[in-house]
This record gives sequence, structure tokens and C-alpha cells, in this order.
Amino acid sequence: MQDTLEHSLSGSRNTENAADHMSVEQEATRDEQFWFRDGNVVLQAGGVAFRVYQGTLSQNSEVFDGLFSVPQPVIADTFDGCPVIQLEDRPDDLRHLLRALFVGQRFYRHDEQLPFTVVASIVRLAHKYGMEHLRDDALERMKSCFSDDLDVWSEADVGMGSASMSYVDTDAIAAVSIARLTDTYSMLPSALYTCCQLDTEEIVNGVTREDGTTERLTQEDMLRCLNARRTLLHDNIVSAYTLFTTTPHGCTRHSDCELMRRNLADTHITFDTDGVEDYAYLADWDPYFRNKELSGSYHSLCPNCQAAILEHARELRLAAWTSLSKTLNLIA
Repeated sequence: MQDTLEHSLSGSRNTENAADHMSVEQEATRDEQFWFRDGNVVLQAGGVAFRVYQGTLSQNSEVFDGLFSVPQPVIADTFDGCPVIQLEDRPDDLRHLLRALFVGQRFYRHDEQLPFTVVASIVRLAHKYGMEHLRDDALERMKSCFSDDLDVWSEADVGMGSASMSYVDTDAIAAVSIARLTDTYSMLPSALYTCCQLDTEEIVNGVTREDGTTERLTQEDMLRCLNARRTLLHDNIVSAYTLFTTTPHGCTRHSDCELMRRNLADTHITFDTDGVEDYAYLADWDPYFRNKELSGSYHSLCPNCQAAILEHARELRLAAWTSLSKTLNLIA
């Protein structure tokens, strides 16, 4: 990265004739938020120029600090008299990073829920430029949704977000990429499981970002999801069958409860022309059982059967969560 930035700053500008340069001011527009009048360096990304402070960048980024310590050529592109650093980043991503760096908690408060796209931008660029404190703070937001704790993940999954970050299901593809980029492997099982719930086309071809680029899984992770879906589907059916066909100890109305359990099994273990297409093996049964309109047969069971089924469902879900890494072929 150091060499890349040095080349961006000097490479094409090592020319003997300054007149051969096209002014950067003719190529880029000033960013409306990050154009500090007393700034002493300009970052240019995607046709947008950001005038900021070299000292702040150096203090917070080992990459920029190393760059600024290298003597620069006499002839170099300037913008309003400031040296220009050409970056290959997207302007929106860089703007999010600069907000986190120069505005900090006044803009991104810890008690504020940020969209996944903003958090992802900060993680990627903070990782790229060695701003570890910004990267780690953003990763904590991301881990509040793609968690290795079942209760934390479950709450975020139901609400499509936590107190600090919101997301949509397709964001899981980027979450997988970020987990691998930053070696945050605790996010991988829940992020890949969420990918398993996507349409097959999204798993195979990826999803399009707002800027037109595509976020894709690697070949290995794509196959990992497609293979895991077979296991999730099988285990989901077996789990439901076991849950509703096992006679709990202490049942007080054997024949009536057996009929109600069969009704529940018929409701959940159904086949149509397309086969069963439900990979949500980790779905929580509790809300379903508490809804009398959805689970009328359950509420017709004797109290002992109701309690036993509810407890068994929780045990099966915890077991599925515990074995998720193996299901996804993340461990042998």
C-alpha cells in the first residue's frame, strides 16, 4: 500500500515540463463537506477533491505517515497550492472515513444506528490505511449484528439490525468479505448462514451496490453456502419431525395430544412441486408457539406437552447454532 500511495503522489508527475500537466483543479470538484480552507493536502478520489490536514492523517494512519515522510518531487500536481494524492477509493467511501476521522463522535455517535454501507466503508478504508482504532470501532458495530452469540445474533436477525447498525440480508455478502479481509472470523458463521437464505442467483452472481459495482462471494464461499443449504434443509425437516412426533414424558392426554402433534407436523413438514425450500434452520420457534392464530394445535396440547416441545425446540436450535461452523465447512 505504501508503494501504491507513493506512486499515486509522484509517478506521472516526475516530468520535466510542468506545462504538460493538466491542472487537477480542472479534473476534480471540491467536496462540499471536507474542504478545509487551512488544509495542507488534497486527497482526490473519483473526481472529487478533499482538502484536509496532513498532520491529522499522519497521526492516525501509519500508511499516510510513511508516505509523508518520503521526500516529494519538485514538480507535482497541486490544488489551491496543496499537494495532491490520487486515491483509487470511491468518493462516498472516503467521505465516510473522513467523517469518522475529522468529525468523530459528533457525527457517528456510539448510540446512533448507522447503515451497514457506512460501517462497511469505514472498515475497509480504515483497514487499508492502517487506522486501527477506526476499523475496530466500526467492526464492533458490525459484530453487533453478525455475532457469534446466538442471542445477540437472533435479536439482530429479527430486527434487521442492532442499536448501532442496521442492515439488509444481502449485506451479508459484504460482511463475509470484510470478515476475511480483517481476520474477524467470529463473524463468518452468522454472515454465511444469512447468505444461505438469499436467492440462489444472489449467492452465485452477487449483488449490485449503489455505485454500480458488484459485491460477490469468493468461489469457495459460494460453494460453501450452496452445499450448506442442503444440510440446513435436511436438518430443518428432521428437526421439525422429531419435535412434533416425539411423545413427551408426562403427557396427560395421550390420544388428543398425539393428534395435535400430527397436525403440527403436517403444517411444517410439507412438500410441493418445488420441494421444501426452507433453509432457516436457526429460526426461533418461540414467537410461533406464542401466536395462537398461527399455532392453534400447539395450544390444544396439554401443558406438559407444550412445555416439553418448547424446551426441545430451544435445545435443537442451540445444537444447530453450535454446529453451524461445521455445517458451513468452516472447520473439519
